Amino acid sequence: MTPPTDTDGDGIPDVPCMSADIQWPKAELDTGTRVKIRWTLLPEDCGLTEERNIEVQATAHNSGADPKKQNSNKRRVGQNKTAITIPHNCDCDWDPDPTMGTNIDSSVAIQYDFSALGEALGDSKSGTAYYTEKVNHQVGVDADNCDVTDINPVVPYSQIVGPADEDLTTNADGSVTGPGNAAVYAMANGGTVRDLKEPTWSSMPVGIMNIYINGGVGKNERITIEPAETSGPYYVGAKGGAGKFDTWKDLQASKYGDYTVRTNFGPELDGPGGVLDPIKKGGNFVLRLNAVTFTLNQYSVNQ
Repeated sequence: MTPPTDTDGDGIPDVPCMSADIQWPKAELDTGTRVKIRWTLLPEDCGLTEERNIEVQATAHNSGADPKKQNSNKRRVGQNKTAITIPHNCDCDWDPDPTMGTNIDSSVAIQYDFSALGEALGDSKSGTAYYTEKVNHQVGVDADNCDVTDINPVVPYSQIVGPADEDLTTNADGSVTGPGNAAVYAMANGGTVRDLKEPTWSSMPVGIMNIYINGGVGKNERITIEPAETSGPYYVGAKGGAGKFDTWKDLQASKYGDYTVRTNFGPELDGPGGVLDPIKKGGNFVLRLNAVTFTLNQYSVNQ
């Protein structure tokens, strides 16, 4: 998202975003397909305030589908795209829907609704048909499209930097798969290392986690958790140096237990593979997955 221009310093963009042009899924796509809904904020070159840049969710509905309604992933207004599964019926046993004009022989009408986007923008058209669309989709027959459920990823795509959003896939168990080197981060709350729960995650590759801490003026440090490191998998500073610990509790009992988690760190500059990571300021608990492809199964941090 382009930062809003605010020349008079009143906290309101000079050209605030007031509406959106939505690109709905195309009619030739089959039911059961996972698709993108994209939108462009209007007017052109407008800016968002934090109050407007909230999470929104679209829906897709047909009374003959099973389930009848699908919800998109939750995305912030400024992310400009989300993913949704076109409602489907695995038995191809579509009940006629006179309100939708369903033709069960070849296509079914899916009603999309993205009123939440208009409401977030304060658009006067948010309660009208402007933010809805009826699309006649081809009936899908591929068995792989069956047993589709509304699955949210283990972490929002916005926390995964490196791969493009459209290259990330949410699997049936909520795990996320993607190509290329990736960094996964969470926003940190302040507090001492001694009070932190140990961060945990499950992924392929195993990866390493960095937590950025401060012990006073000129004492910025970085905790690294490296499960594959046998000589002290928890360390501060250089791997194998003096600040290495066998367990999380050992690290907490050291002088570093009195250090505080930084909330002003970022954007991250020495990302995986030397690529700059656009981690939002305040981002912390950075899990680095350096591989051609990765799968993230679980991610739990004290935030």
